[in-house]
Amino acid sequence: MAVNATLPAPPELCHIPGTALPVKRLKALDVLLLLVLLPVWGAALVLHVRQIYRGRLAWVGVFVAAPATRTDHPTVRGFWPGTDGAASGLLVGDRLVRAGGADLRGIGPVGFVARAASEADAALRVPIVYERDGRRQEATLQLTPARYPWRILPLVVSLVGAGALVLLRVPDAPIGRAFFLAALAFAAHWTFFPGGPPVQTYAWAVTFFLASLVTFPLWLRAVLLLPEQAVAAGRPLPWWPWAFSVFGLLAFSWVFGTPLPPPLGQQGSLSVNVVFIATLLAVITRGFRRAGPVGRRQLKWVVYGLYVGLVPVLLTDLVTALVPRLWWLHEAAVIAEAAIPLSIIIAIVRFNFFDIDRLIAATAVYTFLSIVLLAGLFTLVPPAARIASGSIGFDPSTAQVLLSGLLAAAIVPGRRYLTAPVDRYFFSERYTLSEGIDGLLHELALGRSREELLELAGQRLQALLRTGTCSVYAQRGDGFGLLFQRGGPLLPTLLPPSSPILAAIAPWSAPIDLQGRGVAGRRRGPGRDAVETLAPLRALVILPVRRGDLLAAFVALGEKRSGDVYTTRDLALLSAVANRLSGDLLRLDLGRYAPRTVVETLRRDPSALELEAREVTVLFSDMADVVGSHGGLVVKTIGDAVMALWNAPLSTPDHAARAGGSALEMLATLERLNRRWASRGWPEVAIRVGIHTGDALVGNFGSAGRVEYDARGDTVNVASRLEGLCDAYAARVVVSEATRGRLGDAFLCRPLDRVRVRGRSQPVDVHEILALRVLDGDGRLAGLADDFTAALEAYRARRWDDALLRFERLAREHPDDRLAQLYLARCRALRAAPPREDWDGVFEAPAR
Repeated sequence: MAVNATLPAPPELCHIPGTALPVKRLKALDVLLLLVLLPVWGAALVLHVRQIYRGRLAWVGVFVAAPATRTDHPTVRGFWPGTDGAASGLLVGDRLVRAGGADLRGIGPVGFVARAASEADAALRVPIVYERDGRRQEATLQLTPARYPWRILPLVVSLVGAGALVLLRVPDAPIGRAFFLAALAFAAHWTFFPGGPPVQTYAWAVTFFLASLVTFPLWLRAVLLLPEQAVAAGRPLPWWPWAFSVFGLLAFSWVFGTPLPPPLGQQGSLSVNVVFIATLLAVITRGFRRAGPVGRRQLKWVVYGLYVGLVPVLLTDLVTALVPRLWWLHEAAVIAEAAIPLSIIIAIVRFNFFDIDRLIAATAVYTFLSIVLLAGLFTLVPPAARIASGSIGFDPSTAQVLLSGLLAAAIVPGRRYLTAPVDRYFFSERYTLSEGIDGLLHELALGRSREELLELAGQRLQALLRTGTCSVYAQRGDGFGLLFQRGGPLLPTLLPPSSPILAAIAPWSAPIDLQGRGVAGRRRGPGRDAVETLAPLRALVILPVRRGDLLAAFVALGEKRSGDVYTTRDLALLSAVANRLSGDLLRLDLGRYAPRTVVETLRRDPSALELEAREVTVLFSDMADVVGSHGGLVVKTIGDAVMALWNAPLSTPDHAARAGGSALEMLATLERLNRRWASRGWPEVAIRVGIHTGDALVGNFGSAGRVEYDARGDTVNVASRLEGLCDAYAARVVVSEATRGRLGDAFLCRPLDRVRVRGRSQPVDVHEILALRVLDGDGRLAGLADDFTAALEAYRARRWDDALLRFERLAREHPDDRLAQLYLARCRALRAAPPREDWDGVFEAPAR
């Protein structure tokens, strides 16, 4: 009796983010932000690119103090750290009268920078008129070009693009607007465009100050909102991030020398940078502890991006705080921050596009190896190079380069050696899953029934993934029955053919991911209706198992007890399990109609079954049980005969010997059976075996609708005829000369005759396999073979009297050997009526 599959959907599965829900419209404020702030920043970016292209993005390395009155002139207050003020001829206290053609009367710090940048020539030199000790003098002020001027463009463009993308993708989430504003503030802070007309520099000063004022607070507010699961609904954000607004005043003083002393502005900015980074990491750690599985993955991406982007900045900030003249290191390190927007885009839009755990593990390994490499370069390589140059005669610099290269080359094997321990220690669940899936794939290959395969898969996957629930449904009649369930309330025991659950699963061949927005980086997922339909299964991932084009079973996996999500690697491993199950179900089905060797070959390499001409050994007999144990393939039955094949579809170099061994085992098996049957009073049974080796056309024969694996050609015909000769020669195993030549010395054989079989004009030399040589302990069979060979040679040479004597002796010594009696009769008949001179000893075999 079918149970209706209409269990109520769990509340947590009724709404799954990231599924095909209607697109929500932007709020009016968000539209206003996009329409106002993006064009403003875009204009600043254009000016920034223009200044870089013209080679005029430069710093004015002189700080001035504002004049006391509008009619007075500014005075030199100081110089940029690392700038040689004496090179310009200016000293602290000099009164600046003119910059190029611009009168500096009543001009303050920002105005001086604006006019100096505007009046600079193509070489960034500005003629300065100044007063010192009441005398006017002239000097040339050399502006300092911005180092690596293009470095900021990838960062700010990608960051603003990421902010706009997030705002458009999640307009209903506070994180969308917060991240967009933080990204735009950061971009505005770093989009420098001084120069050109003075108003341009004034505009940049205002933009720079406002952006520096809000950058750090906005970033902290954005991080406090990520992940969404960790933020209490309706709870206002704390005020303390705005304390970092002091950075705006410090940064402005660093650049323009006002209102704070320039050294205080510089060191204060760098110190606030350090405190901000530490605070940011603390906030992220707090959010990680409160987040759900999706949120943890998102924060891992953010942390990874911050690590790659900020660690270089943090280190250079510390260095610059100690050695101010190395301020340019800070600006060079900023290029690493391009990793931040990229990681944020992935975190919010495609947070599981890559397995972040694997990325973190690889980064940790390479970081450790890089530290070891640098330590070795500075501590081990120089002395080792000196020792090598002294003992071998190498130039010290050449030896140092070679040793450095060898040390660097050790990173690759070092990574292989360290990756597994790092995975085991830091990501033990992932490591255990990967190893367990490998073992499961091997176990599935041994499954002997559909139920055994599917139940094994369910049990092992539930244990490896440590899921709260796991169920397996398999086809049963027209519907699907519950084969296995662990955890959760009882699911329907039977899904009827009309079940909407089956209709939702049937189109899928890959794992159906129901976790949330962007999981596994999928480009498309089940629609909203399908998600709601599948909710009663209480699954986060559904694994369809197909048999050809039809759905044969499916595995429903619930949430992991660890709280983690199903990563892209997890889904890839599950896909491998589904593919193996599908292949094994097909194997079991095909095994009912085709030999197992063919099925296995079809599963591994279908092209191996295409038609081809190759050498094979073909066996015809009445028994087939032992063929497989000798590497043979039972192709088909023809009446009461079985046709077996060696060296196809899989290559077997010793195919003839395997066929011969199979024939002898058939005889031994039959002998045991006859003894058992004789004890019951049953009659004795005999079998015949014919074997021939030669070229044949092997592969799939048939049409597109139905094919069968077969071998066809003269070789098959001869093997069949040889089996029919067994009765005529009172032999049990008859083989052709071609097969005899490939058996080797391991087999004791004797020649039987030269015959012309039906369907073939050329005669065939035939032999009988007597036994394995190692089993002829007393040499009796070897003697029989030698004596019979000599007798047959006399027969073929027309020495009838000699042949008669030899066959008579064989008949006396081996009374049970009917073949000697056959040749005695032939010799007598041919002696009485000798054959023609062209007689070749060929016997015309009767039609079978």
